[in-house]
Amino acid sequence: MFYEIIFETGNHSVAQYGSDEEARDAILSHHNRALKGEKAQATNQEMGPAERVKKVLKYDSHPVDYTASQAAVASDVSAAVEEAINENKIGDLVSVPEVAAAVREISSPLVDSGPHESNYKMPESGELTGDWNE
Repeated sequence: MFYEIIFETGNHSVAQYGSDEEARDAILSHHNRALKGEKAQATNQEMGPAERVKKVLKYDSHPVDYTASQAAVASDVSAAVEEAINENKIGDLVSVPEVAAAVREISSPLVDSGPHESNYKMPESGELTGDWNE
């Protein structure tokens, strides 16, 4: 299982664990280090401080794999191109990089999210709860 760890600061991290129990133990340990003002990794003092955990979302596969095929529905691509042309045209000219960026956005696995929401388009399979929710 993969877990998107969303910190109170709005930072995000994805980790892989063998089970919810293993994930819960590791994430709670990190959260407790943050509460004590300790480093993120006790064995690596070069790491910055640990951050308090806000939310943990579960995925069956890594969320960046959601659009790995780079295939999209033709009507979605057409709509993105048409919208980009309408938004970026000046007279009869349009910025090709702007239109290309709109098409690339379709296959991006990322979304522009709020600080405590998922950074990924992939729907999560659940949420892991623990003592960090209290």
